[in-house]
Amino acid sequence: DGVANQCSYVLAHDFYNQSFTVLLEPSVLEKSGRHSRKITLIFEDQLLEVDILDASVRIGRNITTALPAQIGDTVVYRETDVLTIQSFKGFKLTCSLQYHMCSFDLSGWYFGKTAGILGTMNNEVYDDYMTSDHRYASSKEQFINSWKLPECEGDVQSINHTVNFYAASNEVSQLCESFYRQKHSYFASCFPIVDATPFYEMCLDLGQNMVNKTDDPSNNGACTSALAYMEACSLEDMPLRVPDSCIHCKLINGSYVPEGAFVPMKEVDEIPQTSDVVFLVEAKLCNENITTSKSIKALIQSLHKELQELNITDNRYSVLTFGGMSP
Repeated sequence: DGVANQCSYVLAHDFYNQSFTVLLEPSVLEKSGRHSRKITLIFEDQLLEVDILDASVRIGRNITTALPAQIGDTVVYRETDVLTIQSFKGFKLTCSLQYHMCSFDLSGWYFGKTAGILGTMNNEVYDDYMTSDHRYASSKEQFINSWKLPECEGDVQSINHTVNFYAASNEVSQLCESFYRQKHSYFASCFPIVDATPFYEMCLDLGQNMVNKTDDPSNNGACTSALAYMEACSLEDMPLRVPDSCIHCKLINGSYVPEGAFVPMKEVDEIPQTSDVVFLVEAKLCNENITTSKSIKALIQSLHKELQELNITDNRYSVLTFGGMSP
């Protein structure tokens, strides 16, 4: 929280064709009211906001749940907990809503045409710290502050990793140690290739200062750093698996179980009485106005009523289409 959180920063911008701009902007979580961050993507005179902590998408400042969606040459879709914004113009934003991490990929057509906090994309290390006024930054703070938007008055401050090390709880410290310091770590095979130190520091920082912690054991900040390290190793052709401590399944009663665990349900009351109803619809012109022409709403109401009478509650409904053009 503070002045720095009210600043917006340029993550990436196409300085050649002006085809996209990616910003990191302040946000406020709806449930807790705490300060957060959102990613804003500007393209084709459109504004699209992704708040990964709130798991929300806004198109033109209006929140939407109607995905997939197409905006010009850009498609927005969600598969499980992964949100993807992909443009035929060669850029793709992918966000893990579970682990609160995003990546931005560009095609080779943007070689040497972009700049921002994410770098210059020209395979040169020396100018990745180029400031917005074409100077070489002497520090990370100078580099990041140069890419803030003009209305920002505060400067970003460096993180005191020593304070995080001593302030972190035993649980967070042990988890980060198991990821990045132990020889039998899931990531040990990548240690000689990708330096784990920045990710260890990120692990302690996020584990200690996570804005939107929940009851989910994998939502502890440390797992976000783990996924980031996996992504960095993947770019070096070193695939890694997600640690067991970062994978949990949520049961219908709200509790969580780790991956591979078995939960016996002996009592009748423990067995969920619920259903998932999926409608398969062929994407043809005759089904264009299916909600009105086919009495779908009446069918759903009738089906829902019958399920309720059988004490089958908390039912979920979804629609899958096939045979048509992609959205």
